Amino acid sequence: MVLPDRTQRLELDITLGGAYDGPHGTAALDASTFGERGLSATVTVEDRYGVPYRLPLSNLLPDGKRHRVSLDLAKAADAPVGRPAGPLALTAVEFDEEGFPDRVAPKRLTVGAIRAAGPDGTARPVAVPEGLSWRATAAAGTADADPAAVRPAVSKVTASPDAPVDLRYHTGTAEYTDGWGPARSVTVRVTAVRPPAPQPLALATKSFLAASDAKVGSRIQVPMQGGDITVRIAGVLEAVPTTGPGAADSAAPRPELDGGALLLDLRAVNRVLAERPDASFRPGEWWLFTEPGQAAKVAAVLRERAEIDPSQVLVRDEIARELHEDPLGAGPQSALLATAAVAALLAAVGFAVGTVGALPS
Repeated sequence: MVLPDRTQRLELDITLGGAYDGPHGTAALDASTFGERGLSATVTVEDRYGVPYRLPLSNLLPDGKRHRVSLDLAKAADAPVGRPAGPLALTAVEFDEEGFPDRVAPKRLTVGAIRAAGPDGTARPVAVPEGLSWRATAAAGTADADPAAVRPAVSKVTASPDAPVDLRYHTGTAEYTDGWGPARSVTVRVTAVRPPAPQPLALATKSFLAASDAKVGSRIQVPMQGGDITVRIAGVLEAVPTTGPGAADSAAPRPELDGGALLLDLRAVNRVLAERPDASFRPGEWWLFTEPGQAAKVAAVLRERAEIDPSQVLVRDEIARELHEDPLGAGPQSALLATAAVAALLAAVGFAVGTVGALPS
């Protein structure tokens, strides 16, 4: 569900209770079937670069009543200094339920309405897009010791204008062994159904192609959370800033050991990873182009942020000036890479750099 631009707060009306069309022979539902603390829930919000963020909700009460929960997106983006990179999209709801149920208890979670509030603070309904559908799974964190235990399962999940998410499920059964072991936990995950993710494209340096015995058009496996993904090399780069033997944290101290670098489309990679629970590829550094004459101002603002070490903000013009004043000192070889072609206050937002260092021959 795409949220209105400049959304700063999200409100969800959530009802959690019993479902009365569950599996044959199920028992009557009471609050104890949800565990002692109710449900711990999160929602996943994706920004315009395709980067997902899992944000916690308050515990959901299993009393069958509608409760309004609020999510402060502006605070999550460190407002007023930061702001959400909208438009945002709600892509998943996930919750965990603990306990050792001795009977199958059909349950139902309904999101009755979603509202978005902008800078004026007024919450307005978010329209449910036509064709919205969800995929849901329920799985225990550890295998049940009792072979006769019933596995958790999702009975049905639907979307409608009146209920963007309507989920029916049960958490199965489990034998209580002792009070000292870990609590049994069941994770229920509801994700938006999307078209199949296209195969991500990549740009590779010449040294990467040589080290990996690849060429333009080759398909290669790249290690990611939850397993490798396949990418196709679409072009060649001479170099990628902040990588290679000249980089401060390079795995290759000498040029002949440089395994090169691979530039991936961040959005395309995260589209693939969206199918994997708890998998995402968040950028560790950002490359920014500034408006003409604004580089120093932008750098100053970034260096004032409490969570940023000022030395982590690099500006191409500053490095070029230092080299001009002292061309033979202060490690010119490493600095030259930062002055090449792209600003080392780092550009091409929407892409992430993955390096392959010191590949064996």
